[in-house]
Amino acid sequence: YLSGGSTWQATFRAAAEYIQVADSASITIVNNNRGYNYVQTINPAPAPGSLQVSYRAQGRWYDLRDNGTGALRGISAAHGSGAVDYRSGTVTITCGELPDVGSEILSPGEQRRQ
Repeated sequence: YLSGGSTWQATFRAAAEYIQVADSASITIVNNNRGYNYVQTINPAPAPGSLQVSYRAQGRWYDLRDNGTGALRGISAAHGSGAVDYRSGTVTITCGELPDVGSEILSPGEQRRQ
């Protein structure tokens, strides 16, 4: 109960930032799309530092991880590189080796397929 024309204001600040989970995305590798460079848009766009892209070449999996500044890097530069635009969700990668036909390039939420 307020009396005398007093005005009260309440504000709320969340204890943690709301995190959106990006949709899973994959690109199936077939003979006519096999190459070194790939582009895909993920919606909603991933949060900085949260993206991992994996691909299989010669039966071995390679992971490129987002370093939080929009650059994707592997353990070694020979594994490939890439970039993510946090506003548009566009992800570009350059594979260090040609991905295996019948495999997939996988991004958030996907499980590796053998």
